[in-house]
Amino acid sequence: MGRNRRRNRLKRPGSARDRGAAHGGIGDAMAIDQRELGASHPFIADDFYDLGLAYDALKRPEAARKALTFAVKLLERDGSRTQEPVRLGYAKRELARMLRAEGKTEEADVAAAESHLLLDAAEAEDHERQRQI
Repeated sequence: MGRNRRRNRLKRPGSARDRGAAHGGIGDAMAIDQRELGASHPFIADDFYDLGLAYDALKRPEAARKALTFAVKLLERDGSRTQEPVRLGYAKRELARMLRAEGKTEEADVAAAESHLLLDAAEAEDHERQRQI
C-alpha cells in the first residue's frame, strides 16, 4: 500500500517531478525560439517569464528572480513599454512579488508601482477603445 501511494504521488500533476519536467520543456522551447527567432525577439522574454515562474514553483527564488529580471530587460529594450505594456506590467508584478519575498522591499515597491502604472494605462486605453466602438 505504501509503495502505491508513493508511486501515485510521483505521477500527480504539480509534483516536483512534473515541475522539473516542465522546466526542461521550457528550456527546450527557449532554445528553439532563440534559434528560429533570434535572441532578442519579444517572444524570448515570454520564455524567460515562464522560466521564472517555473523556478519559483521549484522553490528556486534566486533563479526565478534572475529569469524575470532578464524578461523585463528584454521587454524594456524592445520598446515594449509602449508596444507591450501588459506583458511588461505582468512581468514587473511577478518580479515585485519575488523581490518582496526576498525582503527587498524598496526594489519590490518600485517594480510594483511601475507594474500598476503600465497595467492601469493599458486598461484605460482598452476602456477608451471600447467606448469608441
